[in-house]
Amino acid sequence: MVTGGKSMTRDREFKRQVRTRMRLTGERYTVAQAEVERAPGAERRPPQDPERLDMTEAPQPTVSPFNWFSDRSRRAVVHSQNLAHLDGSESIRPVHLLQAISMVAGLGDQLLRTHAPTLPWPPPEAPGEDPAPAPGLEKHIPFSPEAKRSFELAYTSSIADDPDAQNVSTQHLLAGVLDLGDGEVLTMVRQAGADLPQLRAALPGAPTTI
Repeated sequence: MVTGGKSMTRDREFKRQVRTRMRLTGERYTVAQAEVERAPGAERRPPQDPERLDMTEAPQPTVSPFNWFSDRSRRAVVHSQNLAHLDGSESIRPVHLLQAISMVAGLGDQLLRTHAPTLPWPPPEAPGEDPAPAPGLEKHIPFSPEAKRSFELAYTSSIADDPDAQNVSTQHLLAGVLDLGDGEVLTMVRQAGADLPQLRAALPGAPTTI
C-alpha cells in the first residue's frame, strides 16, 4: 500500500509538471509529456529559441530551454505574461519579467524587495496556487527580443553558479534581466534608490558593469 501511495504521488507530480508546461508553451498534452519525460537526461546547452513559449506550430526535436527552469521560474514566466496583458503590451518585455520575479517567493524576490523596497511591486502570488491566466487573456503573448536575450543571460548565470545543476532559478532570471542593461528596467530600479552594482554582486555569475 505504501509503495502504491508513493507511485500515485509521483504520478500526480508528473501530471502537474506536464500541465504546467502546457500552460507555458501551448503544447498538446502528448508533446508536453514527451518533453517532461526526457528533460532529466537532456543534453544541456544554451537556449536558442525562447519563443517556444507561444508555440504556433509543433516543436522541433530539440531540447526546450524551459526544461532547465525551476518551478518558481516557470511561475514567474506565467506572471510576466499576465503583467504584459494588463499593461496592454503586445510583447513581454524585461520590465514585465522583473515585476514577475518579485511575485514569486525566492531569492530573486528577496533581493529585489531588499534593494528596491520602495518600488510598487505587484502583490505576491497566492501560496499553493498555480498562476492562472489574467482575465481576458485569450492567447500567448510573445517575448520581445530583449526578453529572449535575458533568458540566455539567465542560463549563463546559472552555469556560472553551478555548471552541473541544470537549474535556472529566479535569482538567475533576475541576473539575466539586469545583465541585459535594459533602460526601462535600470531606470525603474535606480529610481527606487537601489545600488545596482551591489544588487548584481549578490547574484550568481561574474559581476558586470551596470
